[in-house]
Amino acid sequence: MNKSLLNLPEYYCFRTNKESTEKVFRHSDRTTIEFKELEFIPQMGMVHSLSLSDREISVLIGEKDKKTSKGKTHTGTITITDEDVFLEIAYDQKQFDQLLSYIDKNGIRNNLQFNASITEREAKKKLNKNFDYCLVEAFSITHNIDKK
Repeated sequence: MNKSLLNLPEYYCFRTNKESTEKVFRHSDRTTIEFKELEFIPQMGMVHSLSLSDREISVLIGEKDKKTSKGKTHTGTITITDEDVFLEIAYDQKQFDQLLSYIDKNGIRNNLQFNASITEREAKKKLNKNFDYCLVEAFSITHNIDKK
């Protein structure tokens, strides 16, 4: 079978649920938000290269470093081990501030949906036998999804 010349993106969706938690870490030089116990939402009819079901899913979001992020096309990384999935995402300052403000006002319970996009080649790339490592091309957070 020939390899496809197309390098189409794959989309992965996560959301908060009753078990999800968030912590805001404020340091003098940076602030980050960590979400734990997210739920992977498989999408109907979409085949994923990465197997994310039955794993603990965490997302760490921080502000983009303006000095080192110039010209980079990816917004973060995804690391997958036998038990865990870790997403580390860099947000623009304005997006990050809006997210912090939203969480301060509304919390996260059943309100946030996380959407990550990675290219097909990245999804199939393996770093080593202990874990998979991919670059996240695009990442977004949707507010106010339907409550359970």
